[in-house]
Amino acid sequence: MKGKIDLSELYEYADQERRALTDEYYSRITEKPRKIDIWSRGAATGSAYYASRVRTNSEEFSETTELVDKQLNSSNSTLPIGEQCDDRFSYFCSESDETIHASHLCALLDEGESNFEDMFWNEKEKGTWWLDCLNPTDAEMRTLAKTFDIHPLTAEDIHTKDAREKVEMFPHYYFVAFHTFNADKESKDYLDDENVYIVVFRQGLLTFHFADIVHPARVRNRIRQLRDYMTVGADWMCYALVDDIVDYYAPLIHEIELEADGIEDSVFITRHDDHSHMLQRIGETRKKIMTVIRLLSGKADVVKMYAKRCNENFDNASRTEIGLYLGDIHDHIVTMYQNLVSYEKILSRSHANYLAQVQVESFHSNNRVTELFSKVTVIGTILVPLNLITGLFGMNVRVPGEGASGLGWFFGILAFIIFVVFTMYFLVSRCLFRDMERLRPSAIEDTH
Repeated sequence: MKGKIDLSELYEYADQERRALTDEYYSRITEKPRKIDIWSRGAATGSAYYASRVRTNSEEFSETTELVDKQLNSSNSTLPIGEQCDDRFSYFCSESDETIHASHLCALLDEGESNFEDMFWNEKEKGTWWLDCLNPTDAEMRTLAKTFDIHPLTAEDIHTKDAREKVEMFPHYYFVAFHTFNADKESKDYLDDENVYIVVFRQGLLTFHFADIVHPARVRNRIRQLRDYMTVGADWMCYALVDDIVDYYAPLIHEIELEADGIEDSVFITRHDDHSHMLQRIGETRKKIMTVIRLLSGKADVVKMYAKRCNENFDNASRTEIGLYLGDIHDHIVTMYQNLVSYEKILSRSHANYLAQVQVESFHSNNRVTELFSKVTVIGTILVPLNLITGLFGMNVRVPGEGASGLGWFFGILAFIIFVVFTMYFLVSRCLFRDMERLRPSAIEDTH
């Protein structure tokens, strides 16, 4: 591995970077202590905190309780976009309690106190190194490719942010491309995939990503907890990073499960004024399920291929039991994928049931309107003949009984009107009843 790393390229770029930085910005970098994440073994939760590193005469490091600022004040800096973040580069060694964070490659070194040989050759501690790079520039990518002898195909995939998940074997390393996702619900890029590229060597690994993700910090804390019980190599680090990305989907899938169960339970008890809200809720949940299925669709094949190549006779493939760990990841991915397919079927059935319920309610509403109009029709049918009769006897001409004395004609006309009313009511009711009986079976068949 030592012959494969050309640290002269890294030193040359670090010197050029120091000269290229503005004096004001470089002075702010050197005046501030490097940001170092020191593992607190006494903490009950195993959490880490930030402290500045001070070298003593006995080559040990002491901790100060003063927290280092999260970001440098870069409002007056003229650096390109992507170089303002204070944590773009993070160096970690499996046998060390600290993680070095820096905004530039040159800032990884203390002035005159450390060198890249101690970091990447690491013959003293015999640990596994890990350099995490956030949003590297073109120049930084070229320098790292030359330093670690990265193949142009790998460098091109990282530089162009190739979205394909894959595992590729090269003479002295293997390359893993994997996807995580944006879990910030307030972001417009929520559930968008984020590419993570892992270059695994025998004694260390490089990771590249172009968005701020939580996986590197979580994996470092996991390594610190487990290194006393097992040997942590570069292959295991790669496995841990892939495993953490896969586990990152678990809370999202649990949230989808609760939402699917809630929708299934409330489909038949939704009020009439909540129809639009329920349809929107079903549509958004199904959209989320399809998005997560798309994110998980290629991971099982990639992990399976990764495990297969680890078990084959490749010189640069893992010679440890990583294949067993990868099998566990593969099982998790398959289980999550199957759960999502089940939730999609539940929502599909709930969607169909809900639309059927809406259709039935619409049919009943139409029946009520039809019955109302039928009653109005009956009343109108009865009143029209009465208007005709009263109109005839109210004309300004001679009518029967006009000169007669007494109330005989009046009561006779009234009795005739009553007879017409009952006759018309009987006829109309009978006709409407016969029509309703004829239409009811066909309406029931349409609903089924």
